[in-house]
Formats: sequence, C-alpha cells, structure tokens
Amino acid sequence: MRHFCFLLVIATVLAGGEPLLCRGFDASSAVRAVVSVTGELLTMDVGTKTQRLWFALPGNGIAPARQALAQVLGCWWTPEEAGQLTSRARLSSASTTTASVRAFPPLPSTPPGSEALLRRILDPWLGGNGGLALDPTSGIWTATASPAGLARTEQLLSALADPGPRAPHLLPSASSARTLSRSPRGADLGSWCLDLSACSGLAVSLSGDCDPAAAAPVTAATTLGDATAALAKLGLQSAVFHGCLGIGRTPPIDRLHPAIRASVAVLPVGHLCRDGDGVTRLAAQLAGRVEPAAWDMPGWAIAPLAWRRSLLVVADPPTIHAVMTALAAADQIGLKAWLDAGQTSPGLR
Repeated sequence: MRHFCFLLVIATVLAGGEPLLCRGFDASSAVRAVVSVTGELLTMDVGTKTQRLWFALPGNGIAPARQALAQVLGCWWTPEEAGQLTSRARLSSASTTTASVRAFPPLPSTPPGSEALLRRILDPWLGGNGGLALDPTSGIWTATASPAGLARTEQLLSALADPGPRAPHLLPSASSARTLSRSPRGADLGSWCLDLSACSGLAVSLSGDCDPAAAAPVTAATTLGDATAALAKLGLQSAVFHGCLGIGRTPPIDRLHPAIRASVAVLPVGHLCRDGDGVTRLAAQLAGRVEPAAWDMPGWAIAPLAWRRSLLVVADPPTIHAVMTALAAADQIGLKAWLDAGQTSPGLR
C-alpha cells in the first residue's frame, strides 16, 4: 500500500512539471509510474518484473520515457498509444482488430522471388490474420495488416515500381556542445547520472550492466560532451536517442522497434556491376561486411534488384548510410580492389 501511494505521489508531482527519478524501482512499478506520467498505456512482456531500474525523466514525453525503460530492460519499445516493451520480432498490432485488407496494383515487372522477399521484410506486421499474396495471373498484390503494415507494403511496392533511386536523410545526432545548467552532482554514479538529467534537460537511463553505487565522475562538466567524456573515463559509453541519454558498459542503441524505425532505400549500383550476377554478389558482400548483425533485425534486408542493377536496402537511416559509404569506397578504389580488401580485412568498409 505504501508503494502504491508513493507512485501516486510521483504522478502528482510530475503533473506539476517536476522530473520523475527512478532510483531502483522494480520494473513493474517503474512502468506504472511512466504510464501515470505519460497518460498512455504500456505493457511489458520482457525481462523480470522485479528487475531494478535507474532512470530520470525531465518531463512527460512518451518517446524519452519508453526509450529509457527499454534501455534498462534491454528490449524494444513501440510508439502507439497502447505501446509495448518487447523483445518479439512481430508487432502485436499486426494481429489486432485494426488489421484490414488492401489490394495493390501490379508492378511493371515482377521478378521471381519478389513475393518471398516482401513477406520476409513485412513479417513483423504479418502476425495473427496478417498476410501477403501475389495473384500470378493479374499481378495484383493483396495485403492484410495493420495500417502501419499496409503503409510499409505501399512503400516497398512503390520502391520496386519506381525506377529512380531513393534514400532517407541522415539526421544529425544530439550535439555534445549542449550546455548544462550546472555541473552534475552526486555521491555515487547513480545519483550523478540522474542529476545529469536535471542539468541537461534530457532523460537519462542506466543500463543493467552499470553499478549505481559505483564512484561518480569527479570532473566538472559544462557541456554534454564534458559529461560523457567524464563517464568514458570510468569505462562507460553513452548515446542519445529520442531525447534519452543512455549510459552503459556497451554502446547504447536506439531501442525503438527495428521494423518501425526502418526506412526503404533503393541504391543504384550499375556503375559497379555489369550484370545481375554482379549485383547479387555485391549484395552478399555488403551484408557480410557492413553491420552484419543488422540484417537479422526484424523487417530489415539488403537484397539485389538484379534486373535494375540496384540494391533494396531496408534498415534505419544510419545503417543505410553505412551501406552508401561502402559503395562510395568501392567506387573510389574500384569494385575488385574493394572486394579483395574485404578478403584480407573482413571488417573493412
């Protein structure tokens, strides 16, 4: 009862604009507090509900709050009103009553394997009654999915139908030059990091591999860059996603569900490859050499469009731009030299 009242006090305080400080709440209580603050439902199907969480929220923003929770729990989050903290590849919204059926017109050309490729990319939205089918006679595509799944289907089919290249813009990351209102203070690492939220205006979240009782940084900080450099001296890495500064022993990552944060790109490679076989080989090389773990993410793919001498790349913008950087390197030194370099240094881009 006392714990429940404590959470009510937190919600009341936050209504007045004060930050939420989570100092070792169990996960269930932390999620309830965030729901009270943001006013949006959130369910958790990952981790242990008794896991202790450390984070600070300077306001009631949904994205920073869910990124903070997912950062600590090591899972993904979804942005819809009834959001999730999950490790599942398939999105729960794919099997809800929001699913509907939509027909799409034939493509100008439908090469063999297109249906299987699109099903693989769309799999996160094809749970429950979801599905994708190609009528081999008419060439009409029929998809059953949530509105987001149908939107992704349209994006993919448009990319296959449009002969022009496309790629998302790469937005700049949060500036390390952000000025702090004062230098963070705290007797231990946990207190110092939570105070950093008050100084920076960012949400701050400590990964589970951090010890909140460890020694705090001793270096004064006037900018966000100063603060992250002080953390680096303690062996801690940090990064900002969705208004939340994640801190951990390993590099923090964007915890928005991969299928949701992915964009669709079509990258021409005709200047590098003379034929379809060359495009297929190049796609395989890129998948093995540019962020190789990325291509196992749900809804992500790097696939040859051999008939167009192009690549279909579905991933988040930083990963797509990493592929573009690799293609620029291959163009600069020549494809054969780039391929040969990969045989001796597989990590080389």
